[in-house]
Amino acid sequence: MSPVKVVGKATYRLAVVVLRRHFCGVGSAMIVFIKIALALFLVAWSGLGLWMLVKYDRLFGRHPDDPSESSGARALNVTQVSSVWFGFFAVAVYFLIR
Repeated sequence: MSPVKVVGKATYRLAVVVLRRHFCGVGSAMIVFIKIALALFLVAWSGLGLWMLVKYDRLFGRHPDDPSESSGARALNVTQVSSVWFGFFAVAVYFLIR
């Protein structure tokens, strides 16, 4: 077995022990409250994503005040916004399932 795998397993076990000790005092009511809040966040976040799709042309299309904006700049804007949206969605789903 390589030293990397041994260190990885030892680190994982230590993290599990620390997390168990840390969350040992957290009641199940608080966990349920957090999961409900995450579910509501996901509903609102999905609504925001749907709204961005509906208003796509207005948000990411040609801007009347800046006709010289390149299509590359608009593509970068779409990429950044979608990366942030999918990132937050993935993290929220991870903690909701966990």
